[in-house]
Amino acid sequence: MSLPVTVTFMLADWVVKGLANGTLERVGGVIREVGTKQVVAWLREISEQPAQVNQSLEVFQGILNITTAASILNLGVSVMGFAVIAQRLKELERRLQKAQELLNKIGSPRLGLIN
Repeated sequence: MSLPVTVTFMLADWVVKGLANGTLERVGGVIREVGTKQVVAWLREISEQPAQVNQSLEVFQGILNITTAASILNLGVSVMGFAVIAQRLKELERRLQKAQELLNKIGSPRLGLIN
């Protein structure tokens, strides 16, 4: 069973010229001189093309923007929630102070309720 494989290499200009004019040949992952069979370059596979890298970066940038917006929204909701709770606590504290004042008046020695 054979699998089709597409491999992309970035070649230096001198290698391209040598392959084009026949002074160099490719054997697997090696570039060598035709006459002497001396290796002049090793090929290294490039896994992604620059356009694909740019496209991937754009996708990641979009995801990052969405994540940042969601985080800011979450922070805003949390701040609003804490503000509402603080307001309710202040109102509760005010009511407790009024109740304490009323109890102090009720228990006042002038009214004869405390010995």
